[in-house]
Amino acid sequence: MLVLPAILAVSALGQQGRSEEVNFEGVVVAVQLDPGAARSAMEANSESMGDFAEVWMVRLDHWVSPNGKKYILVEYTHVNRHEPFVTDSELDSAAWKFSLHPVSDDRRGTCVSWGDRYVPTGFGRHEKLPTPKTLACFQTTKRPVLLAERAR
Repeated sequence: MLVLPAILAVSALGQQGRSEEVNFEGVVVAVQLDPGAARSAMEANSESMGDFAEVWMVRLDHWVSPNGKKYILVEYTHVNRHEPFVTDSELDSAAWKFSLHPVSDDRRGTCVSWGDRYVPTGFGRHEKLPTPKTLACFQTTKRPVLLAERAR
């Protein structure tokens, strides 16, 4: 059942300029963050002018992608301030379903423009993580759906 979304993702990766939504299931293995820095929950301040965004490195549970890669980058922009912030403990222990839009090659730099320092989550601590610049970039404004707590 999960092969179909992965096949759609391959198709979407090969078609620049399209914004087809694709679905993936997986775990966040790293968060783009300076070592020692802390993630902070978006403030529910109605006077704030901007949206809170962060980039996650995600290991896909079921994948079919060019070169057999099983990792992607996800730029998640929190635009709905009524949705709960994804906590560190959730990133360290949960699997997620993501609804994403592939980024065209001319906008691919958005996922890596903030730097290439990633701090591993509980899932990524014991993995050799790939170089971020080699990964496909996806964007979303939808909070991922919590699937299940998992052992790391």
